Amino acid sequence: MITFGKNKNADFYPENIKSSIEKLEFNIISKKFDVNFKVKSSLSGDHNMKNIMAAFAVSFLLKESLEKFNKRLNKNSIVRQKQTKWLKKSLLIDDSYNANPDSVKKAIDLLSSSNKRKILILGDMLELGRFRKLLHKDVGKYAKLKKIDIFLGFGDLTKYAIQSFGKNGFFFKDEDDLRDFLKLNIKRSDVVLLKGSRGMRMERFINV
Repeated sequence: MITFGKNKNADFYPENIKSSIEKLEFNIISKKFDVNFKVKSSLSGDHNMKNIMAAFAVSFLLKESLEKFNKRLNKNSIVRQKQTKWLKKSLLIDDSYNANPDSVKKAIDLLSSSNKRKILILGDMLELGRFRKLLHKDVGKYAKLKKIDIFLGFGDLTKYAIQSFGKNGFFFKDEDDLRDFLKLNIKRSDVVLLKGSRGMRMERFINV
């Protein structure tokens, strides 16, 4: 069994981590296999660091060259979390492809790494069964814990997330009302995360 993770007891672990909302740099270390490999990626977030380490471990055990892995990593660093200049030259992280409680929390982790004003626009997380209200409330609490500045909820279920988030949380059922809010309140220095389940079609808010 081969292990990877942030703990130095793992067979592959990271050092010299430089993580920002735009990029990720770190060294993959393995004392067991005498490895010290420098990673530079346009992927971001702690979850992607773990993904890269897992992929590296497999590639190494298959005896592929480090050069081949590096080329493959750069080729496949096409992210669902697309970052673009947006309204009033704010930064938009478009992660509207899909959402579940775990992926939303990971996206919030990424957003929270910014030192600018952090705004989360979340559409309903669908297909969660009888725990749907509780899971939305939990996401609201998590966003507050991670010091998200403004939480905008859209749909039906995000009202429970907004309730648990509290102050500076705003719920919208009408998409035009949300668009109007964005036009009035987004600032140049803001970092905005857009996320929601596929059925919510949150990409409709990119063109405000």
